[in-house]
Amino acid sequence: GAGATFNVLSDGSISSVAGATLNATDLSLTSTNGGLALAANLNAPNSITLSARDTIGGASFTSTLTSNTVSLTSTTGAIGDIAGNNRLVVSATNLSANAGSAGQSVFIQNTGASTSINADSAAGATFSLLSNGTVSSTLGSDISGADIAITSTTGGLSFAGNLSAPNSISLSANNSIVSGNFSSALTSTAINLTSTAGSIGD
Repeated sequence: GAGATFNVLSDGSISSVAGATLNATDLSLTSTNGGLALAANLNAPNSITLSARDTIGGASFTSTLTSNTVSLTSTTGAIGDIAGNNRLVVSATNLSANAGSAGQSVFIQNTGASTSINADSAAGATFSLLSNGTVSSTLGSDISGADIAITSTTGGLSFAGNLSAPNSISLSANNSIVSGNFSSALTSTAINLTSTAGSIGD
């Protein structure tokens, strides 16, 4: 672990062994020509930034990322895996994820009480976020993909940034899909909204 900033820049892929934990105040891992496959947990109270040319995730990525702010970028690959069988697990108050190349997807699970999309996030194919708690976004933090699927199993959904997906947008929550701050525009061919215990709109 590192007391302050832990920063690794690698020309190739970066991996870690199971059972280890990487601790730092701020943590940054970048692979300029490979991917990231981490089995060790990452803990950084301020921020975790992961950037790679190839996929960040997959079956060998069993790490949980715990931080106030998690930022994920893959320039040509996926985040999680392309089929959604192995979601990348985070516990983050603020989150952004970008895998914008054609055919590439974002599959993330957030285990925290709430998470806010705090920067533009995109997928070339599916952008899928499964969260235990409330999901929101800040003004100007837009989400895009061919398909968008966002689910809160115990909370609600409240977006200030716009959501756009030519194929479909599916929003599902236990609580309401609305609040005084829900100023998002949803743009898609098909929009599906489900609240099991709350309202849609107000």
